Amino acid sequence: MRDVYVILTGNDHAMIVAPDNNARLKNFGDFVTGFAEHTLDTNRRPIPETSLLHYRIKGTEDAQMTYPNGEWTPFADHVYSIINDRNSPAEMSIPLYDAMYCYQMGIDPLAPENEHDKLVSNPVYMACIADYISERRESN
Repeated sequence: MRDVYVILTGNDHAMIVAPDNNARLKNFGDFVTGFAEHTLDTNRRPIPETSLLHYRIKGTEDAQMTYPNGEWTPFADHVYSIINDRNSPAEMSIPLYDAMYCYQMGIDPLAPENEHDKLVSNPVYMACIADYISERRESN
């Protein structure tokens, strides 16, 4: 079994991350927190609606994501087919906005008490979302 993490934007653009190719990614929580931190550090607004997904793909332990020249391999195509198959749910999924809010508050984004349905009733969370989706203007 192989873990694969996916960044999926609202316009169905997907970026695949193979944690075994990155020593800093020990688990999905590290991936979520790291991507939330990176997104906040860039300070770009608006931040598009994005989901962070965790898939476990069977029988692919030795598969390469890309060839040395950067071309996609059949395994990467296989991952994309799984993502596009709406009948293949992810092991875990978290909206990027939730991950960013949890990062800013210093709370675990994968903890049950921080699930999306619970966060949306929090006015502080809703204020953060308004900031994430607003256009930032440079002050003179």
